[in-house]
Amino acid sequence: MTMLWILFLPLAMAWLAYALLPTIYYKYLRDNSLRALGLQGEKQLLLSFDDGPDETYTPQLLDLLATEDVKAVFFILAEKAKRHPELLARLRAEGHMVALHGKTHKNMWLCDYLDTKENLVDGAKIWTALGGCGAYYRPPHGNINLFTLYFLKKCGLKLVLWTVMAQDWRGDTSSFEIYRKLCERTKDGAIICLHDAGEDTGGAPGAPARTISALKEFLPRQKSLGYRFVLPPQ
Repeated sequence: MTMLWILFLPLAMAWLAYALLPTIYYKYLRDNSLRALGLQGEKQLLLSFDDGPDETYTPQLLDLLATEDVKAVFFILAEKAKRHPELLARLRAEGHMVALHGKTHKNMWLCDYLDTKENLVDGAKIWTALGGCGAYYRPPHGNINLFTLYFLKKCGLKLVLWTVMAQDWRGDTSSFEIYRKLCERTKDGAIICLHDAGEDTGGAPGAPARTISALKEFLPRQKSLGYRFVLPPQ
């Protein structure tokens, strides 16, 4: 048992420094609100979506956003976007920001140097070729490692996380529960993280439909309270 601890302890300490501590700092300790992006106005919110684009749910979401005249940031997976360039063209044409979520939906905690490079550098090349804009990146699950920070700097990307999550990917949550969480957790300067896809990245079947249903109530409510949905600097 002692020998196992001698072998395990250095590995645990290395992973702590490599992945866990950087994630804790960037995810929980630093300011992840709009103020960190240089937006200081009052009654401002940023709406964002991960894991897309999705041929079923992204068009439905775009129809709703157009009806409500709300712009959002879409953190796309580059490999999925390659299969749906028409959706990226629509995102850009309707004034939304197309940011990067990675080449694929890999947890950075489980990635070494080469995996991290592939997911960020190769993902950024695909994203740029497809017309990505805004120079922002959100890692899957919000998890990073030290190489994530290195390649973000190399690619000229800025890390953007969130301040509001409604667990909208879960199968045991209803559209009303998503709506309730959004109402309770959204404050001035919030960055809201939702999902327009996810069945192939860990989300429950049909989950984005419940998210869209919740937004049909949430978006008009926030606007009636005087909030504006904004985009970060290009």
